[in-house]
Amino acid sequence: MALTARGLFHCAETRGMTRAPYFSMEQLSKTRGVRRDSLDALELVLRVYEGCARALLGEVEGANVIKLHRYSGKVTYLVCPGLDSNPDPALELRVKVTLPALSIDIFDSSGRDDPPCLGVEPRLLANGPAG
Repeated sequence: MALTARGLFHCAETRGMTRAPYFSMEQLSKTRGVRRDSLDALELVLRVYEGCARALLGEVEGANVIKLHRYSGKVTYLVCPGLDSNPDPALELRVKVTLPALSIDIFDSSGRDDPPCLGVEPRLLANGPAG
């Protein structure tokens, strides 16, 4: 799909996200997680959606997981330092961008004695939509 003005307006509507094959792989899923280094494997509409959030927020240093929220228009950036070595890494920072409201919420767990963990994320995209 070529990126045109019409394509950008399609991205602005959450139904554009719900029709993306990445979400249709699991119809009941409200969110999908993708490793930051696999973002380029997503369909264009989802990459543009994430790009809009990043344009509003800027880069989140250390964010290695990005969650795309299917219906709410949110993109969440997660910083999980032990992602590559720990099957259930601690969640150090969570930054939620709500695109329809143009709002940003930051949840910092780095100073907690018992930080939350990423949890088992079977839908976490590691090597593209087919992986």
